[in-house]
Amino acid sequence: MLFNFHTHTNYCDGEATAEEMVTQAITDKFSVLGFSTHSPVPFASDWNTPVSELPKYFTDIAEAQKKHGSEIEILLGLEVDYISGEQNLSDFDKYKLDYMLGGVHYVGHLANGQNWELDWNPTHFAKGLKEAFGNNENKMLRAFFNSVNELIEQKPDILAHLDLIKKFNNGNRFFDENGQVFESLVIETLALAAEKEVIVEINTRGWYKGNSNRFYPDQRFFKKAKELKVPLTISSDAHHPSEFKKGLKEVSELLVQQNINEIYCLTKKGPVKVPLSKYIAALQAI
Repeated sequence: MLFNFHTHTNYCDGEATAEEMVTQAITDKFSVLGFSTHSPVPFASDWNTPVSELPKYFTDIAEAQKKHGSEIEILLGLEVDYISGEQNLSDFDKYKLDYMLGGVHYVGHLANGQNWELDWNPTHFAKGLKEAFGNNENKMLRAFFNSVNELIEQKPDILAHLDLIKKFNNGNRFFDENGQVFESLVIETLALAAEKEVIVEINTRGWYKGNSNRFYPDQRFFKKAKELKVPLTISSDAHHPSEFKKGLKEVSELLVQQNINEIYCLTKKGPVKVPLSKYIAALQAI
């Protein structure tokens, strides 16, 4: 009843091998584990997996499936970076993945022409806001959520951290999260995900790493997700074996408060609904 579809290894910015991640997931009594290394991008990056490394990554996951298949279901995926006008999910169809986790990390361009990486650090965020958007926070927000919505139209199996733009925004440092623009853009994205039947992950990493101190999407939007009938899953965006369980209990309790009774699990046969009560019981058993 436990699962995670946002898992990174040392092929990108993770801190452990696939074998180490699988071993811990089994110890933590997970039933399904999806690997989602950061996809290649069409420019230099020190944390996206290079194209040349993909065959090794695929082999590692295949070996883990063979070795541990009787203990845990392992899915082969990528966290595909959607870059508006430059990279699409369909660019990765040739790899015959079990699933694609779609995310937006790059929006706009800096003064030197480089793609702006919005989740590197606060200083770089400020640089992008200034150089790519002329310090116009609403223009930046609209560009980010437009990219997320374009990604949803391509129907990833799961949408990753839909409001990642707030990663360094504690105290409304860069923009007003309580303002009408941000709130309306988040709700518009949730509505589109519901319309396209794209599973939205509730990502706990911002919460347990202390960056945004909140989940992606922010927990204040859980009620709206319920109203819109957005299909949800929970993932910890694990970069280290110790991170699989972080935040799962806290998210589950918040979902129960909003009368959300089920979440989605991917399998090789497709997505299945899991009663939240059984998910919580499985968490309590570990």
